[in-house]
Amino acid sequence: KRQVQYQSNKKKGYLGEYVYKIFASESDNGNWSSVVPLSMNSSDFSFSCAYPAVNEQGNVMVFASDMPGGQGGWDLYVSRKQGDLWGKPENLGSAINTPANELSPFIAPSGKLYFASEGHKGFGGLDIFSAMPAGNSWNKVENMGKPINSIRNDFGFAINPADETMMLISTNR
Repeated sequence: KRQVQYQSNKKKGYLGEYVYKIFASESDNGNWSSVVPLSMNSSDFSFSCAYPAVNEQGNVMVFASDMPGGQGGWDLYVSRKQGDLWGKPENLGSAINTPANELSPFIAPSGKLYFASEGHKGFGGLDIFSAMPAGNSWNKVENMGKPINSIRNDFGFAINPADETMMLISTNR
């Protein structure tokens, strides 16, 4: 089993006074190895990488970052596993990312991508959207609508892998 997590170091940014980094650890019969920082992290603390979501097969990770060269704000990036290493992050482009912030990705067992956005048309604040898999990316962004979204911030999403009609959301309603 593998675990992907993130932790922070102090520096001012959108998510507070921290720069976030993604780390990985492996389990061997319940004993976890030391955490190892992943290659997409900033070595000079100039940007953050956070909210990692790994697909069921463990070979695709989508995460949020404010690294230079994006669409603006926080964007979603994809990294594909190559052997034991994660590949160079690719920005998911303007079909997913906007000049505002995209955060909290989740990859369903079906391959559908769920994420929170302030930039796509919504009900206010962050709303949860879905996007259909399309080759090595995603497109056809759709607002999840009410009652999942509200005029407040709705920003985290997970699906029960045994029953995709059961969902868990995070919100500040």
